[in-house]
Amino acid sequence: AISDSEVADARNAIARAEEADAGYYDPETIKQAKADLDNALEIRTKDPEKARQLLIKVKKEADLAFNNSVKKAADSLTDRMSRMKARLMEIEADKFMPHLYKDAVAGIDEAERLYKNGALADARDKAYQSLKKMADLLRMLKMIIC
Repeated sequence: AISDSEVADARNAIARAEEADAGYYDPETIKQAKADLDNALEIRTKDPEKARQLLIKVKKEADLAFNNSVKKAADSLTDRMSRMKARLMEIEADKFMPHLYKDAVAGIDEAERLYKNGALADARDKAYQSLKKMADLLRMLKMIIC
């Protein structure tokens, strides 16, 4: 028989992937994992061995969706931070307001470090904080320059 903990493990893997925005970054893989979970639950008592194989597949698919999503999210935020930093360099923000510039871009390295260490929520928060600080600095300098 399929235990409740086996089902919970599969559901938890899906939930973890969804927390990493798999619905956005890897929708096909997470959709397949959910469909396989539904199929496993449907045949749970009729064909426990097939259901168990499906649950194992669900976990693999959900883990893949999680890993793909984390990488894509990190790449996207890193790219956005790099582009914003380049815009600040174009107007020489590092010379006009070095302290604010240094504070704004400090989050880039910190966000990347947090992503590498698996602290996804903290990394995302740090990246968004850094993007906001850089955008605010850019807006402030454009008002001064123009």
